[in-house]
Amino acid sequence: MNRKLLFWLSAFAFVATFARAMSPSQLQQAMTNGTKLTIIDERNTEVYQRAHVPGAINVPAALCPDKKLPPLGHVVAYDDGLGNNTAVGAVTALNAKPGINAEILDGGFAGWEALNFADTRGRGAEKELNVMLTYQQVKTNSTDDIVLVDLRKAAPAKSGEKALPLSDLQTEFPQARVASTPFKQSGKRKSSSGETLPPLLVLVDKGDGTAEEMARTLRANGITRFVILAGGEEAITRQGQPGSKRSGYSVPVVTPTTTTSN
Repeated sequence: MNRKLLFWLSAFAFVATFARAMSPSQLQQAMTNGTKLTIIDERNTEVYQRAHVPGAINVPAALCPDKKLPPLGHVVAYDDGLGNNTAVGAVTALNAKPGINAEILDGGFAGWEALNFADTRGRGAEKELNVMLTYQQVKTNSTDDIVLVDLRKAAPAKSGEKALPLSDLQTEFPQARVASTPFKQSGKRKSSSGETLPPLLVLVDKGDGTAEEMARTLRANGITRFVILAGGEEAITRQGQPGSKRSGYSVPVVTPTTTTSN
């Protein structure tokens, strides 16, 4: 069995049995108390440089299996907390190294920010960076309290056409909640310490830029734990598959006296 396959099999087994996690409040208290631990940021270097938990070192998740590290003792590792769950495999790899006892920061960096704990973010304008999840990533995510924010609006049918209904988000993603606004959404999932964490907001539009506009509004209001569904309504109608099952959001009404060309 090759090394990569063995690693991912062990990661899947880890997902099934993993229960140890530190809440953001517990980490903040440990840092205040001077508890000896190492914080590892598993995100890519560009995102890490924009902002991270104070004192965290950067070891991207993909490099963890082969990265040579000294015996760091107690380690708390985190990803972006936006549904990618890359920290799970990374912590598996860290715990396989001698002298390392690693656990996950519950809620990731977004959970840390949501509780207004200090980070290294500088002042001034920043390059806009939106995190996007694919249809499949949202579909298979059962570990987070997910709220699908429906920003879609049905377009009026054009002359000679019948408007198609929008996809039913609750049917497509039964594990999630659906809301028309991202504001005043309370979290349901609790951390290991009983702390209620903010939900993961998934912005769903029709690929018209509405989600990006809402992302800017959320940032301006201090809300950071959100992602955009890549492809929006089109990705849902295709169920994440490449190609197109239907074009646009309306279809022509064809009568016996009407001809169409492909």
